[in-house]
This record gives sequence, C-alpha cells and structure tokens, in this order.
Amino acid sequence: MSKKKAVDADSDLVAEQVRLTKARADKLELELKEKARSLIATDEVERLWEGVVTTVKSRLLAIPSAVAPTLALLGEPADVQEHLARAIEDALTELSRGAIS
Repeated sequence: MSKKKAVDADSDLVAEQVRLTKARADKLELELKEKARSLIATDEVERLWEGVVTTVKSRLLAIPSAVAPTLALLGEPADVQEHLARAIEDALTELSRGAIS
C-alpha cells in the first residue's frame, strides 16, 4: 500500500471515529434532557394535546345550546352578536383559567 493510500485510510478512520463519537454524545445529551424533563416524548405531548383539543371542542360546542333560548328572544342582530361574543369570551376565559386538563 502506498503512503498516500495509508494516510487517506487513516484519515477516513479518524473521520469515522469523530462522527461516531459525536453521534454517541448527541444521543447521551438527548437522554439526559429527557431525564431532566426538558425534553418530552412525542407520544406524551400528543396525549396531552388530545386532551386539550377535546376539552376546547366540548366547551365551544356547548355554546349554541346554552345561548339558543336567549338568542331566540333577542330581536336585534347587534344584541345577538353581543350575546354570542360574551358566551365565547366566557368559554375562552374558563379554558384559560385551567379548565383544560
């Protein structure tokens, strides 16, 4: 084997060792972050967000039946709009105060 080929092979080996060392360090860092709870598993995030979306959806879908009797008595579009806006704001306020689980 020529000297140049030997140097190239050594250089490739060193580069591969550096890459492998970095990959191991990156993996260890991710594991440590997860243990420190600064990194959350995606399945846990998905489960939590599913709960949030379900709660928000349920609360917003409850608005029409809650306000329909009052809206039926209101004659002015401005009054209907104001009542709907208030009901939506109330729902959002309730959700923002930790009603989301």
